[in-house]
Amino acid sequence: MTSLTVLLRHSGKWNGESNYVEYSIEGILIKEYASYNDLVESISNQLGIDLSSKSIKIQYKVEGNSTPMEIHNDMGYRVYVELKKENREFGIYALLCMSEDCEWRFKASSINKSELLKVREFIDNHTCPLKKKVYEQRQTSSSLIGGMIKPKLANHKRKYTPKDIIDDVKSDLGVYVSYMLAWRAKEKAMNFLRGEPADSYKKLPGYLYTMDMTYPGHILPLAYGVIDSENDAAWTWFFEQFKIAYGDRENTCIVSDRNESIIKSVPRVYPDVPHFACIWHLWNNSDGEGEKVDIRVKEYLELAGYEKWARFYAPVNRGWTMTSNIAESINAALVSARELPIYDFLEEVRKMFGRWNCSNRKEATQTYTMLGKKYQEMLTLNEAMSTRITSKFLMPEEYCSNYYKPNTVVMTYDVPVYPLPDRNDWNIPAHVAEEVVLPPKWKRPPGRPKKKRDKPLSELMQPKNQHSCSICGQGGHNKQTCINAPHRI
Repeated sequence: MTSLTVLLRHSGKWNGESNYVEYSIEGILIKEYASYNDLVESISNQLGIDLSSKSIKIQYKVEGNSTPMEIHNDMGYRVYVELKKENREFGIYALLCMSEDCEWRFKASSINKSELLKVREFIDNHTCPLKKKVYEQRQTSSSLIGGMIKPKLANHKRKYTPKDIIDDVKSDLGVYVSYMLAWRAKEKAMNFLRGEPADSYKKLPGYLYTMDMTYPGHILPLAYGVIDSENDAAWTWFFEQFKIAYGDRENTCIVSDRNESIIKSVPRVYPDVPHFACIWHLWNNSDGEGEKVDIRVKEYLELAGYEKWARFYAPVNRGWTMTSNIAESINAALVSARELPIYDFLEEVRKMFGRWNCSNRKEATQTYTMLGKKYQEMLTLNEAMSTRITSKFLMPEEYCSNYYKPNTVVMTYDVPVYPLPDRNDWNIPAHVAEEVVLPPKWKRPPGRPKKKRDKPLSELMQPKNQHSCSICGQGGHNKQTCINAPHRI
């Protein structure tokens, strides 16, 4: 049964202008279908009035009517309830100071039952002793700020830092907040938008089942594992799960950085698969001093093993796969998405590959050169550089693998990544819906969470934004100004 809020103005008097003044105020809740006697009983209980010796006279004033109306029977109460439901009596909103002796007040009322308000009264003068203690030292909570900044965090790609929050609160509210308060407000806003991690994990069984039904026999070109941290057990588990999904295939190799847990886990799960070191990480770990060979660099490279980084010693044809750039590039594209709950993160991954699939297939179908645009430019440049070399005559495109030709690219992206059905249309079997998936057991460490890896000293000492020429490999210029570039004849 619906309850209505009633403000009781009592112990006052009506003046000559039919306004009730010098009153005290309290509030009660009344049932919509109560009786007049129920109303009298509720008021007497709230105000502590003994009805055996005193009586209660109930009057109210309808906005726009100067004559107070009296409630003295059930019909009068019903009329009052209907007027209140139409918001005709209490369409007035009042703000008062927390001090009862203060004259500060703000009153407004709705215009024709709309969301527009008309200010009726505003006394901007605090006469209370709380003025110096409260008014001049206004405070705000992290929950209040979090509710204000929620719209600005709806897009996970937007960079909105605690410093930005401090500036916005200062500009909008005129209040200074500390960095920690702004950080907590951001955390609360994100928790409100994204929900609890456990709620996201509950969605995984149905989501993965729908993925399998929508894309039968088609998996994304990457595997993701949700772990507590990068340790031996986590990497071993990851490779075991990947082996179950991908199986054993010929001419397979693994390229990674020199993470100790990866080095230990690969031979346990893939004893017959070569494990190569990413040349980029190896170069940075050795201080990147290629021309000045330090004895420590030599020892480091020998300890890693020639077969780990030199193609000549590789037991399988690793081609030009010298780095783990593909994985690093994907990680860079998903930096902001990794802050999302697991369900939303996987959905961002699926949508990103869907966009790439569509754009790459479109580009390949609209390419009319022998190779793709990027590789056609490389071929043209190499052709110009080799004009003076005498060799067996071949057409330029015959030097290139079919993998770089548009027809092959179209075949690569032949299976489109369609959008998933609307969540309301998912038909999930009962045994899948009943599966329970819990978040990993994880305890948040103290301090601010790290979003970037700890870089070694050698990487920190490297000059930033150092570019080199793509033709001769030297620094200080690019291919457009390279003096070593071949001249066209």
